[in-house]
Amino acid sequence: SLRGLAGVALRVERINQDAQLYGLDERSVYADAEQRLAKAGIKTLTAAQVGQTPGAPVLYVRVNAKQSWDANVFAVNVTVSLLQDAVTARDPNLKLREAKTWDAGYMRTFTPEALSQGKKIVSDLVDEFIQDWKTANAGK
Repeated sequence: SLRGLAGVALRVERINQDAQLYGLDERSVYADAEQRLAKAGIKTLTAAQVGQTPGAPVLYVRVNAKQSWDANVFAVNVTVSLLQDAVTARDPNLKLREAKTWDAGYMRTFTPEALSQGKKIVSDLVDEFIQDWKTANAGK
């Protein structure tokens, strides 16, 4: 599902306000992911561009950070997924919008003071996507 993919729209889900107070915010997560994609040669598509791109590929980043009610920690679950429009093999007329065609995730706990380090998880997963993209497109 990564072969021939020249660019993706980048979508970072809103991060809850408690986590943002400790430095884990979607703006910096987006900027870091965009920079990593650009360095690898993967274009970040605008909304208009993705609408004109076959499959309308979106790299979707979800950072779910919840503070424990009984301990001074945040549980942080990060997923990075490639969503693309697809058709089913069973019925080519059945079109799926934003089907998940690549996915990686990780979960970890952080103290509030160290929560901003959760961005490193996102970076690692975006790097994993980039490595798989490079492997799929080697020799092209």
